[in-house]
Amino acid sequence: MRWIEIALNVDGEAGEAVADILQRYGHQGVAIEQAGFYIETWEDEVPPADKLIVRAYIPDDERAPAAKIQLEAFAR
Repeated sequence: MRWIEIALNVDGEAGEAVADILQRYGHQGVAIEQAGFYIETWEDEVPPADKLIVRAYIPDDERAPAAKIQLEAFAR
């Protein structure tokens, strides 16, 4: 099966709201990661979660075009 990745860069406060919307269309959940955060960063050097990347995957099937239209409507 083929998948379409949806990745949105959002500010920290919008992360949960965007994740909730993507959850409706994504397959088995969403992933939220902190943008600009590197694994090599020491624990006391972790920057505040100002920028997040929210990712979801949807199956590339006959429902994908409808999901794309609905997600674009949310983005406006």
